[in-house]
Amino acid sequence: MAQNRVEELIQKMMTEKPGGYQNEFMEALMQEKVLMPAVLPKNTSPELIKKLMDNIGKQQDVPEGVHPQPCLLNDKSGKNYLPVFTSEKEMKKNAKAPKFPLTLTLPFKTCTQILNDNPNIEGIVVNAFTHNIIVQRNHADSQNQPQTIQVTAEQYHFLARQKMESDFLPKTLFEKKQEFIDNMTAQRGNYIKELYEQVYDGELACPYTAEEFEVMSLNISEELVLLQIGMPKKNLQPGICSSCIIGWNSEKEESWYYAILTGKPEEGSSLMQVFPDGRKERVADAPSEGTELTTVLDYIQTV
Repeated sequence: MAQNRVEELIQKMMTEKPGGYQNEFMEALMQEKVLMPAVLPKNTSPELIKKLMDNIGKQQDVPEGVHPQPCLLNDKSGKNYLPVFTSEKEMKKNAKAPKFPLTLTLPFKTCTQILNDNPNIEGIVVNAFTHNIIVQRNHADSQNQPQTIQVTAEQYHFLARQKMESDFLPKTLFEKKQEFIDNMTAQRGNYIKELYEQVYDGELACPYTAEEFEVMSLNISEELVLLQIGMPKKNLQPGICSSCIIGWNSEKEESWYYAILTGKPEEGSSLMQVFPDGRKERVADAPSEGTELTTVLDYIQTV
């Protein structure tokens, strides 16, 4: 089930401006259908439960007289949230998530009605296993419709790092070229910190110090230099880069940007490349620690 507009806006929220596009996102979401995991009532017959369980993953009609109940997720404080997903792909991204016998396809507006009818539900969480966007009630609104998106501090820092590592940092490299390399080699962590300050828009302070960035440079030849930036371990999680490797050929004025993207434990980390046109590509599994520079050098020299 493609939710192109909604997922496009989610991507913009992740890469262009942390916490931005909230109004556009809500307007699009209110016009779309979503997937909602459901559970069966306790009085459902064992025969029906077995039939449904035997057909998990297949499209099924809800049997007449059966009234599925929405599945709820709990946060650490015990608050209940109604999970919905923009696609089956998003719903299956957590391999450890339970497989429910029913997944209902319904308008997001219907989910807001479920929220309004159940005071024990705190809000709706969109794509809980990836983007984890929480839509809460606007208590100041007389109709009590969910109209606000809560982005926690943890989510904000996650989005800011994603924007920095996959968009802003390589874009600055490709635009400034030699100036970028000169600033990086001269100022090192102070220059990275300065760039991070441009990503944070004042809603939250940048949590990193210049000392948390480990910058190492290696002169391969008179023309070719490699830089490795060890990113802060603070806020490091799947979807965040542990280090970035930059190549610069001063004679050809050609630059390369690679990054080690942290993955889930069952997936492992990846070596990613960002191109001057903004395109991103997975190159290979992440090289072992200490071999990142030589691995990237091999790729650069074979181009």
